[in-house]
Amino acid sequence: MFNISNRVKKMLHKIKLKRTKFKEIGKNIEIAYNFKFIYPENITIKEHTYIGPNCTIYAHAEIFILRGTIIGPNLTIYSANHNFSNNPTTIPYDKKLNKSKIYIGENVWIGGNVILLPKTKIGEGSIIGAGSVIAKEIPPFSIVVGNPARIIGQRDIKKYKELKEADLIYMKEKNAKI
Repeated sequence: MFNISNRVKKMLHKIKLKRTKFKEIGKNIEIAYNFKFIYPENITIKEHTYIGPNCTIYAHAEIFILRGTIIGPNLTIYSANHNFSNNPTTIPYDKKLNKSKIYIGENVWIGGNVILLPKTKIGEGSIIGAGSVIAKEIPPFSIVVGNPARIIGQRDIKKYKELKEADLIYMKEKNAKI
């Protein structure tokens, strides 16, 4: 059996990442191994962002991931769905895709195994619990869990704004200490 060393795996990961042509990518971005981006030219990732392992993004429409976002492992994003209700020409669906932008606001924390569906908009500072399925707009500073996702609380907005004003972004601080 052939075994690839961790050093070689890291090198191959960096090559794959460099060859990925994003619409826009900021500085201090960390994307873990085994990512899969379909139509990366529709993906914007702002600075100080982390995307965990095994992330799959189907960017048929534009996807925006703003500054300071942390995404756990196994995230899946779908920015399109098959047409089944707008005068379909075949069943169960036809070849047309209904595309919709996905927007993830600044400093959002998305847990592991989350699915984002078309028309998702996650407001600034929100926390999305592990295993949640999001198919709607989430207001800023919300704490959300479940399938279907529901709001169970809100962040301490005063403390959030204090930390943001001081520019205390986790990925920025983490990499400043290296």
